[in-house]
Amino acid sequence: DVVVGLKRPPANNVNNTTTSQPCVCIDGKTDGFGAQYQAKASGVAWARAKGMPYIHVPFRSNWHAAGTNDTLEAIEQFAGMRSDLLEGFTCTKGQNNLTICGSTPCSRTIKKVYRQSTRYYTPEVRAELRRVYNASPKPIPRNCDTAVHVRRGDARYGNPRRTSDEQVENTLQHFTRKYGANQSICIFSEGVESDFNAFNLTRRFPHTRLYLNGGIREAFHSLVVAPRLVMARSSFSYAAALLNTEQIFYYKVRRMAVEKPLDHWQRLN
Repeated sequence: DVVVGLKRPPANNVNNTTTSQPCVCIDGKTDGFGAQYQAKASGVAWARAKGMPYIHVPFRSNWHAAGTNDTLEAIEQFAGMRSDLLEGFTCTKGQNNLTICGSTPCSRTIKKVYRQSTRYYTPEVRAELRRVYNASPKPIPRNCDTAVHVRRGDARYGNPRRTSDEQVENTLQHFTRKYGANQSICIFSEGVESDFNAFNLTRRFPHTRLYLNGGIREAFHSLVVAPRLVMARSSFSYAAALLNTEQIFYYKVRRMAVEKPLDHWQRLN
């Protein structure tokens, strides 16, 4: 069986000679950690579905990491992804960040995985992703009964990816009613505290903690291990949900992202 996690590829394993055997590699994504991780996870899922080896290409950028110690090297170690064991194999960068090396680049494959998520992110694929993720050191996560990712920061007013005040309010009320006022709710987001003044957290939800502009690794791992995870419309929390083995919740919005929720995830509205 082909297993991710056997060998780290050299940094220059892209744009060299093409392999003699078809393989899958993901490259060219210059976005935040979540978007890059999700793209690479889709490559693993596609490779497993098609019986081809996966060749890992290191993370290329580190958006949302200003003011933190989340360097590219730290992020690479944190994610833990590796190539399948294939000596001397390299990939050539293709369209839309995916190349099936040794054949014609497939420009729509990533979106195909996103749109048919349950088909490709099988229990076996998710277990494999968790195994290599858990193999590297992790920061101590925040102690949360319910972890809530609120998309703000670069998602300003009018951006369909922004988590609305209504969704935040509904989330806090729903989980407080269902699990009790003494549970710990952690909100992970970007921005300033005044963005959350309308919810009067101290008085109405005293066991809710707000974590803003923190480290990528600490926030991500806190989402991964939370007993209950409420996703935003964001690759960051979607990628965490792929690794989380507990309860996952999401909101259906008028304009859903390309990424479809897995069948066992729970819709809140």
